[in-house]
Amino acid sequence: MIHIAVVDDDPTERARIRECLDYVTEKCKAEFSVTEFNDGSSFLGTYTPVYDIVLLDIEMPGMDGLETAKKLRLIDKTVLLMFVTRMARLAVKGYEVDALDFIVKPIDKYGFALKMDRALSRLSASANDNLLLRVDGEFVSIRLGTLQYVETDGHYLVYHTPDGDYREYASLKSAEKRLGGNFVRCNSCYLVNLRFVTGVSRNKVLIAGDELPISRPRKKAFMAALTAFMGGGGVSDAG
Repeated sequence: MIHIAVVDDDPTERARIRECLDYVTEKCKAEFSVTEFNDGSSFLGTYTPVYDIVLLDIEMPGMDGLETAKKLRLIDKTVLLMFVTRMARLAVKGYEVDALDFIVKPIDKYGFALKMDRALSRLSASANDNLLLRVDGEFVSIRLGTLQYVETDGHYLVYHTPDGDYREYASLKSAEKRLGGNFVRCNSCYLVNLRFVTGVSRNKVLIAGDELPISRPRKKAFMAALTAFMGGGGVSDAG
């Protein structure tokens, strides 16, 4: 499942994007989960990093797409960003926010499909993009970018994703070796994807709507890793 946010103040344009995504679904056999927002403020106000792709209109009243994109990059540096605009000259500013591409209105479904094909290729480009789990005797593949955190449950691990939870017989130490990178322990029971962290308060880390405890022995290393991931700033520790 590929999670997409569509941010556009025009409901007709949002409907057109959905039509084009339906076309891509038929053409590429991709499965999309689409969430719509009618302005940048509502999008950022409820933002959690569960999206793979953001389709962002540039010309919006209030907070325009460029300002929205700059604020988005402060909280999510990895989500694929594509601008949608009637004024192609504005899209050159997309380099400032690491935009993958831009789509010109009125949207042509064939051109849209080509742009989405590039985005889908980028999503699957990494060899480590998928994680293979053995669940109830069967192998299940999940996209690494959707994995929010891993927790221990006896001799099992529970992998939490926006599409559901998966339980595998394994140790947290083995998962830590497999995942590495942005996955850091906050205590002996949880391995956290730093991309999904939305806040830290006292000895708790907020991730995907859940509060997970940060143990005292791991707090310094965890906060250092989180600060480095956020680019050296923007992390507030209230305790």
